[in-house]
Formats: sequence, C-alpha cells, structure tokens
Amino acid sequence: MYGKIYIIGIGPGSPDHMTPAARKALASSDVIIGFSLYVSFVREEFPEKKYEISGMQNELARARRAIDLADQGMTVAVISSGDAGIYGIAAPTLEMMQRKGSNVEVEIVPGISALSSAASLLGSPLTNDFAVISMSDLLTPLEVVMKRAEIFAKSDIVTVIYNPRGSRFPDNLRKAIDIFAKYRDPNTVVGIVRNAYREGQSVKITKLSEIVPEEIDMLTTVIVGNSETFVYRDMMATRRGYSKKYSIDA
Repeated sequence: MYGKIYIIGIGPGSPDHMTPAARKALASSDVIIGFSLYVSFVREEFPEKKYEISGMQNELARARRAIDLADQGMTVAVISSGDAGIYGIAAPTLEMMQRKGSNVEVEIVPGISALSSAASLLGSPLTNDFAVISMSDLLTPLEVVMKRAEIFAKSDIVTVIYNPRGSRFPDNLRKAIDIFAKYRDPNTVVGIVRNAYREGQSVKITKLSEIVPEEIDMLTTVIVGNSETFVYRDMMATRRGYSKKYSIDA
C-alpha cells in the first residue's frame, strides 16, 4: 500500500504566515523532510514529529528519500520556505517521481511566496506585470541567466531577483545590476528585503545606482522597479497605469 507525499510551502517562516492547509498537512505527516533552516521554522509547532534534515543543495536526495518512505506506506511532508513551486522542492520531487515511475499520491500545498512577502513589506511594487529571475547559475547556465536579465531590463518590467548572491556565485548580482544600469534610469526604485517576517528582518528602499551587492545574501529578495515605480511615505509602489487612461482626481 502506497503512502502519500505532501510538498508544502511553509511561507516566509513566521507562524502567522503559514496557511491552515500547510498546518493540516504537516500534522497528518509521519515524517517531515527539509533543509535545516526550513525545519527550524516548524519544529517548535510540531515537536513530536520525526524529522530528516539535509543541506541546501540536496533537493534531489530529499525528493528520493520522500518517495522511498512513501513507497513504504508512510505519509511524508517535504517542505520549502515560501511556495514550494517557486524555486522550491516541488519540481525536483515530481522529476524524481517521473524518473522512478512512482505511483505514490502527491499533493502540493501552496505557501506565501518570498516575492509576496517582500512586496508586502515594501508596499506594492508588483501591482502591474513583473518578472522573476534567480541569480543562481548552479542549475541554469550563467549566459542564460544574464540573457534573461537583459530581456527584463530592456522591457521596463518590474523584476524580482531570487537567490541574489551566494558563496558559489558572488558576482552574478553585480553583473545583473550592470545590465539593468544600461537600460534603466539610475534613480529607478529598488527594494531590498532580508529575512522577511522572521528574526533579523530588514527592509530597505534605495536606487538602482546605489545598490551595494556585497551587502546582499541568499536570505534576501531584491525587487527592481520600473519607470512607473515610485516611493510614497517610505513605501514602494508601481502604478497600475490607470492614471494614463482615467482621471484619478475625478
């Protein structure tokens, strides 16, 4: 008899921002598998659970282990911060299931994403179209990452940057910022959020020309505004465009 795999987005890390559906799935699981930081966000609420913890770069190993346990009839939770389907564990788990020809039942439980968390702390920068890109070139070739960054920079689209700067790719954010500087006004508004809704949270609104990549790490989300992004009362927002079509003063 097969078990079940829950692939769960636990949100930014704050208990207040974990969905009831995520809590229900965690409560019904026999074992919870995840990166050590993510496990620390749920262990206090579910101390009685069995945990299997591994390092950041071990997504496929976590996926393989979850399938093996579910094959034994267990209910397994595989967790990611934010939403598990956005640069998270969902796709690696499904890919591993495909490779193994697994018939285990799987349910993906969405969570509040890092981009939503960061945007809410900054104001409303994602009100209009936006793009999302990761600076990690561990799985995507660097030339592809930078080609996409240039497309976004040219298009004047608000751009969310995940995994901006890591020890294995310390210079990629600087390269991307240099690309944006070619096409955007140096005064373009940029939001920088670290540890959204958890201990050590910091929120900064700055300009494209004033970004210091060396101050940014993997726990940070960067949002580069466009020509319609503005700052009001220490909040960053992007116009919906209605002011060009309708009179907002009417």
